Amino acid sequence: MKIYNIPLILEGGGLRCAFTAGILEYFLDNGIEFSHIYGVSAGASVAASYLAKQKGRNCRINVDMPSDPRFLGVCNFFRERSFFGMKYLYDEVPNHIDPFDFKTFFETKTRFFTVVTSLQSGLPEYIENSRHDKQFSMKLLAASGSIPLLSPPVKLDGKFYYDGGVSDSIPVKKALQQHDRAVIVLTRLRGYRKKSQKFKKYLRFRFRKYPEFVNVMLSRSDHYNSTLDYIDDMERKGKVLVIAPEDAAIMVGRMERRRDKLKTFYDYGYDIINRRINDLDKFSL
Repeated sequence: MKIYNIPLILEGGGLRCAFTAGILEYFLDNGIEFSHIYGVSAGASVAASYLAKQKGRNCRINVDMPSDPRFLGVCNFFRERSFFGMKYLYDEVPNHIDPFDFKTFFETKTRFFTVVTSLQSGLPEYIENSRHDKQFSMKLLAASGSIPLLSPPVKLDGKFYYDGGVSDSIPVKKALQQHDRAVIVLTRLRGYRKKSQKFKKYLRFRFRKYPEFVNVMLSRSDHYNSTLDYIDDMERKGKVLVIAPEDAAIMVGRMERRRDKLKTFYDYGYDIINRRINDLDKFSL
């Protein structure tokens, strides 16, 4: 076993996290662990299976299952007001279809922080996996992946939360407040910049009771792009190591359902970290 005493930051991106899943599978195969993990949205979900040390589980869920209409699709709106099947993903799958190893997950020595966005304040919260509570753990992952307009908020301890990516898609500043360096897994090509938010009028109307949340939603692209600029700067200074897709031809979308495309992206993640493992070793020294 090899433990890197540096944080690993996992960006979300829906099914683009098949790439991240491939990277984490390589870590499992080679006994590689990290002292801290910050997971956002789908990045938090793939981190959970990695921390539970369940080889192959991330591939089954992020490559094999998306073609199932219970995973994502319009029909889910009629059942639970969500494009993604939240009950399927965070209840049926972990408890029955592909059982999640809660015991191993709770025993991990890695400090695992899941990023969520408060509906009330619009601010990010970094909730550590310190409770040995199965239901809370799954609801926390669901909250981090609950996309505004596509899913309802998730209630945790009396408060409502949405996708962590709304307020802090790549929590590198949070990580570098506590650590000298960090490893970041992105799910988009380097050089990507987010366009301004669409549906601004509808967002203002839909979340009119939560003005702070609206402000964060409307400034999301600016915040995301400034974070990417910050990452570029930190990379030049040797503070971060970035692992990201490099081949535009194999990129997938957030809601990709084709198994062949997802498997190619998953395998690409595995291969790219295999090629860059020496970079990771040097960076961790």
